Amino acid sequence: MTIKNTSTKDNIYHFVNAKINGYYVLGKNNSQLVRDQLDLLGFNRYDSLPIGGVKFNWITRSADIDWKTFDSNFQILNHIYNERQLSNKGLLLTNLKNYELTILKNKRFNEINTNKIRLIPSSNIDNYLSLKTFLPETYLLDNTNDRITFKKIFKDGSTWICKPVGLSCGREVFIFRSQQQLENLLNEYHKNSRNNHYCTLYYNRLVQKYIENPLLINKHKFDIRTYLLCICISNEILCFAAQTGYLRLSMYKYDLENMNKFIHLTNQSIQIKNKVFSSVKHNTGMTMDEFNEYFNEYIQPNMPYIKKGWVLNELPEKITKILNQVADSVRNKLSIREGCFGFYGVDILIDEKLNCWLLEINSGPTLDMTNAALEKVIPICLNAALNIVIESLDNYRSLGSVFPLHSSNIFKYLLPSNPPVLSPIISNQIPIFTSLNTHRIDLTPGVLVSFHRYRRLPLLSHSKSPNHFSKSVLQKIKLTQKKSTPVRSQHQSIIHNVIKKMDREHLSHQLTEFIRMNNKPIILNNKLHEQDSIIHSILQ
Repeated sequence: MTIKNTSTKDNIYHFVNAKINGYYVLGKNNSQLVRDQLDLLGFNRYDSLPIGGVKFNWITRSADIDWKTFDSNFQILNHIYNERQLSNKGLLLTNLKNYELTILKNKRFNEINTNKIRLIPSSNIDNYLSLKTFLPETYLLDNTNDRITFKKIFKDGSTWICKPVGLSCGREVFIFRSQQQLENLLNEYHKNSRNNHYCTLYYNRLVQKYIENPLLINKHKFDIRTYLLCICISNEILCFAAQTGYLRLSMYKYDLENMNKFIHLTNQSIQIKNKVFSSVKHNTGMTMDEFNEYFNEYIQPNMPYIKKGWVLNELPEKITKILNQVADSVRNKLSIREGCFGFYGVDILIDEKLNCWLLEINSGPTLDMTNAALEKVIPICLNAALNIVIESLDNYRSLGSVFPLHSSNIFKYLLPSNPPVLSPIISNQIPIFTSLNTHRIDLTPGVLVSFHRYRRLPLLSHSKSPNHFSKSVLQKIKLTQKKSTPVRSQHQSIIHNVIKKMDREHLSHQLTEFIRMNNKPIILNNKLHEQDSIIHSILQ
């Protein structure tokens, strides 16, 4: 449903309706798919932002977001303020390394102080994954120590890959086998850069050991695209890991000696630039079910120690364990603004020994469906993510607690690694998930324990008295009465702007309160709602 601005009277209805059930989509990246999904969820479409904003905002590029106008009391936004902590390859590497150092320090503390209070339970330390087991050897070139270490250990003939830390879609990614080759390619990119006068040759670059023995499908290299969902709830970040995804296969057969990027890079944004892509595009994607069938028929017979169904029964658990550690490493780094969420694309590579390697995490995963596999997987994953985001925030804003949520067969809730410090917003019980064989995952810890109530600001009456102003504003008013006429008029304009801003803010909060009381039924099944019931009866 498309709603357009017409008359002033209609706008009043539109402003209120937008806060209740409106959505706005800006940008490309198959934005039509997002609109279709939000239409299915019952939202009303707005082609332009009305005054006061809409409930659900989907902005493709974070650079297009006006954070000053975002209202966390009712709005939902598909970006977290500083999500670079996840999507920037250099910052993610730093966060993972710092988390590892913290774990190792606490492990040594626990070993020395066996009879004292432990900083982190031993069970959490035992579940920790060493970075060497899931992250390829990586060095930041703009870090002097890393660069010196890399040059010492590098051997000519070994295969490495160089990436810019802040770019996606395979841009400026290349493979090299000598330091001279690395320097030549960096110089070439540096000359073409707009910021070549303001940054060094190694600025925002990293080098990573190339996985030379990837698992192959029909002799083609592939990686897995799955998803990580993060939702900001008051002072918590809820994380969910997708239990499915799709495979991205290279266009040509794997050959380590051939430096053709279409052999080694599986990004759809890279592959689509090839002239023959349209004729082979359906061969560059595969669903997890199709991968499971291929694995059982062609790979598992050569690995008798691996059970059939490994792709559906064990692989999701391995990937989820990696994402759980990633989530723990950035929980205290991400800025929490209630209503913000991130839908991130995670790239995982599997080698011949069935080890999973984390390649990168993208803040704006492609929603373009360039082959049959993507047409099956992307809409399902996006729909499940949107359902979880909307239900989580609606539950919290109306009831004060996120859980219980409806079950999902796509996303699995990631419990923080340190339950003793877990906020009561989530639960005091660890959720139990059913077997992946059933394709049903219970998202509900099932306990309503939140003591954090939905934020409410006092309603501001239209007849303003001096008591409605803060002390700083009252002081400015008194000062203006003592100054000369030109200065006084200048101060009066400042005070007028302050009052006008307060009007806008309180009007927004009045609308939010009106919407919450009239559209969110209050369930009086807990002592926490006694105050709400009193307010509700008074308003009635």
